[in-house]
Amino acid sequence: MSLTHKLALFHSYRDPEYDPPSPPPPPRVYKPCFVCQDKSSGYHYGVSACEGCK
Repeated sequence: MSLTHKLALFHSYRDPEYDPPSPPPPPRVYKPCFVCQDKSSGYHYGVSACEGCK
């Protein structure tokens, strides 16, 4: 039995309801705070800013 045939059989027996979990999304990486260059927490008022400067 060829590998292609074995793979076809394997996939035909797969549970159609089973959906393997997708990997988690990569963590968001923000630019440093535009005002003080500290670690930013996101975009506030259109610029990358930390909690203290937002």
